[in-house]
Amino acid sequence: MLRISDPIGNFIERKIPERVKGWISQYNVWLARIREASVPGEVSSRVHRHLAYLAVCWVMMFSFSVIASMLNGYDWSRFSVFFNDHKKAFFALAANLIFLAMLNPIWTAGRHLGEDVGELLLAGVRSGGGKKWRRAVRRMARSCTLLAVSFVTVAEIVMMDVNLMPEEMYVRIGILVVLAVAIPLAVKYLWPAVSSAGTQFNEALEAEARMAAQPKPLTFSLPEDRFLKVALPETSPAVGMTIKALDIRAKTGASVVSVTRDGKRYGNPGADWSFELNDVVEAIGEPKELSSLKDLLGVVVSTHENDDYI
Repeated sequence: MLRISDPIGNFIERKIPERVKGWISQYNVWLARIREASVPGEVSSRVHRHLAYLAVCWVMMFSFSVIASMLNGYDWSRFSVFFNDHKKAFFALAANLIFLAMLNPIWTAGRHLGEDVGELLLAGVRSGGGKKWRRAVRRMARSCTLLAVSFVTVAEIVMMDVNLMPEEMYVRIGILVVLAVAIPLAVKYLWPAVSSAGTQFNEALEAEARMAAQPKPLTFSLPEDRFLKVALPETSPAVGMTIKALDIRAKTGASVVSVTRDGKRYGNPGADWSFELNDVVEAIGEPKELSSLKDLLGVVVSTHENDDYI
């Protein structure tokens, strides 16, 4: 087997387009990240519940087909001669009506399962990916799950209809026509959705790979004596004055890099920035320059922090 599989695998690998190879590689990396991540128990429990619900629906459909097959063997002439003569047609019709009634809950459960599978995958990868990427993952999971659920359901219906196929030729033709129309319509509806979702998902994977390949911005930490952070008290002569009027740069040599007011931080304030009471001023410079700035701002106590600047 290995001697046969290796040449086949090598042949397939040579024939696969480079673009598809890139998709497979990105997909494998993404799956590896999901396997290493922790998954919330709530989402996992919902997935298990949906799977159990679908399993119950499929078992009920199979059980009804078995019961219908068993009832075909009984003599129903005492009840109705016409019914007895056409009992297979009646039971086949009844079975398909039951199957038709169960399509809606199966479809709903499949859609919810797909949404939870998408959440499961996204919960496993908390870092990276914007709204477009997450939307693509959810859509891909929902479409693929619905396709799988639909395939299992249709396959079960076809097998049960073959088993319950009545002897009447017109009924057989009717069932075959319905199946011949329903299956292509289902494929026509589902396949474009899955194909579009797959394309969007691959584009999102490529975008994520490009973002991951970008170099990270360099950061550096300022020494504590090169950074000043002070809050302006009521006695500060800078309150009500602008940076230009104080002539901070010329008088001290220090540079004001940001001002925080009412919890909002303003980076690189301009020369027309007017200081207010309780403004938190952050500046950088040499220790002597920062000392001169404290004197100019009229503050005594300062807070030093090793903030990172890009």
